[in-house]
Amino acid sequence: MTAEIANTYVQSALDTFDLRFYEGGGEVRRPLRASWNTCFEHVEPVRPFHWFKGGRSFAGWHWTATTGGHVGYESWLERDQLILLDASTDVTGIASQPFWLHWHADSRERRHAPDYFVRLADGRCRVVDVRADDQVDEAAATAFEAMGAGLPGGGVRVRTRWGSGPSTDGEHVMAGPISKAPLPPAGRRR
Repeated sequence: MTAEIANTYVQSALDTFDLRFYEGGGEVRRPLRASWNTCFEHVEPVRPFHWFKGGRSFAGWHWTATTGGHVGYESWLERDQLILLDASTDVTGIASQPFWLHWHADSRERRHAPDYFVRLADGRCRVVDVRADDQVDEAAATAFEAMGAGLPGGGVRVRTRWGSGPSTDGEHVMAGPISKAPLPPAGRRR
């Protein structure tokens, strides 16, 4: 099956992109072509999750029944997506920020770490980026475009979601932002 997947990709895409990730306690960097048999749902995140009082983001760890452990997130939107992925019976594995995708553009090396790698029950996988509309700048749009070029098919599908409401593509639901309205005082909740 690995050869079949590799044969579905454009030759130049396989040679253009490298993946960097942690496996077996060490850092690994190898061409996309040589990474098809990696179980990315079991790798450690490629960067740490930071949170601090008064910060703009909402990072943390969410325990998932799918993995039997904690999976990281960096925003409310990512957390909501993680909860939906965990609730899906089609999902058998989830990893947050599983790898760096490296490529060259404008005579310099670029990189992007997707938000999630998702393994499906039928063996296929999804690479998921979750971003709010107001957070998609030119650099993010370029990274999403590169992800689509580097991982265009053959069992790997890039899903990028941004916007103001939930949507579905028939395979799994992508989360929208949650309300930022404060809760009423404890005595007044309904």
